[in-house]
Amino acid sequence: MKEIPPRVDEQKLAILRSLAEKPFVEPNKEELKQIYLHSSIDGHLSDRESVTLFREAQLASGEKSLTAVELGSWLGKSSYIIARAVQERGNGRLYCVDPFDLSAMSEESLQQHSQVLHRPVREIFQENIERTGVADVITVLEGKSHDVSPNFKETVDFLFIDASHEYDDVLRDFEQWSKYIRVGGIIAFDDVYVSDPPLHDGPRRVVIEKILASDEWEPLTSVDAYFS
Repeated sequence: MKEIPPRVDEQKLAILRSLAEKPFVEPNKEELKQIYLHSSIDGHLSDRESVTLFREAQLASGEKSLTAVELGSWLGKSSYIIARAVQERGNGRLYCVDPFDLSAMSEESLQQHSQVLHRPVREIFQENIERTGVADVITVLEGKSHDVSPNFKETVDFLFIDASHEYDDVLRDFEQWSKYIRVGGIIAFDDVYVSDPPLHDGPRRVVIEKILASDEWEPLTSVDAYFS
């Protein structure tokens, strides 16, 4: 029997869509210069999402140093962008949490990235962060996000959730990692689609249930499939 998709809270979905309808502020030349190497790394972030990710990571919490965590690093595109924000802050660190394991990827995804996956993912990731000059502010925590979380000790200014997109996994990532966010910090998600049916249902469901339905979190931005 085909599984019936969960009912969507239409009121909360309308809030998400209203955020997505806000005009996008085009980047200036200085912003583009700060992350100009992002296009050299394979990944799914659009240019608009990349600029938004950089802006929000750079401004998160307003502390003198920036502590960021990325769940799901892939080949390092978003890692590079967040790490550039850390460098611009002048002090801090980005923790990249990823098992660098292809076993969970679909055949379609493997085929889509076949031209770049000629070596181990971790090796390509390391080459990308070194080539783009951000390796000095990155600490890699290799493993699945739910295994790494219990031993993590830092207070986090910016959290980017982009690991498994299955609902249960996204929910667990949110519940395990949001407790590390300081007051004034930001949680961002990738692949939160406002159109129906969404390409991935998990991130949007968690955003609706845990962010938009909560008084604890304030929605900030929805640009393409990026949400904070």
